[in-house]
Amino acid sequence: RHRLALTHLFFADATLVLCKASKNEAYKLKDILYQCEKDSGQLINLKKSSILFSKNTKTRLKESICIALGGIQPVSQGK
Repeated sequence: RHRLALTHLFFADATLVLCKASKNEAYKLKDILYQCEKDSGQLINLKKSSILFSKNTKTRLKESICIALGGIQPVSQGK
């Protein structure tokens, strides 16, 4: 409680972004990723990208978010 919320992690060649499962958040994330591409001159490879949803996220919402992010594929949830 009352601590800084962690919203992203950067690795040597990867980034982990955490956000709410909503179409609005997906569009914001897409804009941020586009800006990163524009600023860095590097393209994000959606074929190497994936999305992981909470088990409570409804199937229709998952599908609409994946489409909003340019056809990104969800990963199956493990334990």
